[in-house]
Amino acid sequence: MRRALAAALAGIVLTALAGPALGRTRATLEPDPVRAGGALLVQGTGWAPGAAVSLLAGPPRSEGLPVRRVRASAAGAFRVRIPVARSAVPGRYVMVVCQRSCRVKVTLPFRVVRR
Repeated sequence: MRRALAAALAGIVLTALAGPALGRTRATLEPDPVRAGGALLVQGTGWAPGAAVSLLAGPPRSEGLPVRRVRASAAGAFRVRIPVARSAVPGRYVMVVCQRSCRVKVTLPFRVVRR
């Protein structure tokens, strides 16, 4: 009985620690396309509770520039609005959402269109 309980608890602990590694880390971005001068809503779930989450943006296949840094809630979720400059050049971009020096990341493509 004790062994079964210990095994069950060990499984729960390993699952909690390995959350992002198991592929449950998610992020979404809307609207797509976004108008220059508008804003993007970026939301995520499955991130490490209380962890710093970095958002970087740039052209596809670029490292991107830091846009914002947020802290995941105790449930591992976040929600942030990112303003898009009125002077943003229309085209294709990516938002990279990451934690742990980008060892855990989600890449979200989006388009900027004219106002």
